[in-house]
Amino acid sequence: MAWIAQVFVQCTEMRSPNVQYQEPLKKTVITGTVLVTKCPCLHPGDVRKFTAIDVPELHHVVDCIVFPAKGPRPHPDEMAGSDLDGDEYVVIWEKCLFFPGRNTTPMNFSDRNPEPSNKEITASLTSA
Repeated sequence: MAWIAQVFVQCTEMRSPNVQYQEPLKKTVITGTVLVTKCPCLHPGDVRKFTAIDVPELHHVVDCIVFPAKGPRPHPDEMAGSDLDGDEYVVIWEKCLFFPGRNTTPMNFSDRNPEPSNKEITASLTSA
């Protein structure tokens, strides 16, 4: 996958957990504009707009989002500094929930090595 600002999403149809179904669950490949985010979502740049595309070679991937492996910055990192260590994403394709215009510049989550401090650590309790 060499595409940037594109994702692959295929999901299963949601059904009531209280009903037994005999037929297999329907799978749907989402195409077109989607919003993607994850918790915590603290910055406007943590919600990203992508184009979902159909990639037949990925039809075996279900209930999962596939991000491109190449680009100037990993798309998961743009959303609250995600590093794909078990993160769960929300994919929205309902047009009435889209924000207008382009993505907000994502927050910079670059690693920082703070200077060690020799100050004494103290704590104080206050009563209301």
